Amino acid sequence: MTYRNIIIKGDPLHKEAALKASNDITPGMACQKDASGIFPSTANQTNLQVAIEFGNDGRGVTDVYAEDGEQVRYVAPRKGDELALLIGTSQTLAVGAELAIKAGGTFIAAASNPAVARVLEAVTTTAGTQLARCEVI
Repeated sequence: MTYRNIIIKGDPLHKEAALKASNDITPGMACQKDASGIFPSTANQTNLQVAIEFGNDGRGVTDVYAEDGEQVRYVAPRKGDELALLIGTSQTLAVGAELAIKAGGTFIAAASNPAVARVLEAVTTTAGTQLARCEVI
């Protein structure tokens, strides 16, 4: 399915932060923030924050935040919120599969890692990443 927005359903807390130098963030990725700015999440984070599309200037879900210091819009979703999350490469996920955060901010099958969301549609990625409808758990 093609998504125009990262937030599908719910009322997550909206935030903004400057992009940390030498980092790129794609809407749908998990991200985290330190004193230097916002950057893609490291593996197995449980404090879920997700980059969203800028939208105010015509940019969409496929437009990457790439300019150092650029303001990145992101959300801190609540349990039950539905978002289009960026699934990592080489993933085959059935409906209901639980997701964990992979280093670099994409999402993968949770296996023994801490789960932060579950997929609401079957998804298979091969050579690239793909947005998929997910529910925060």
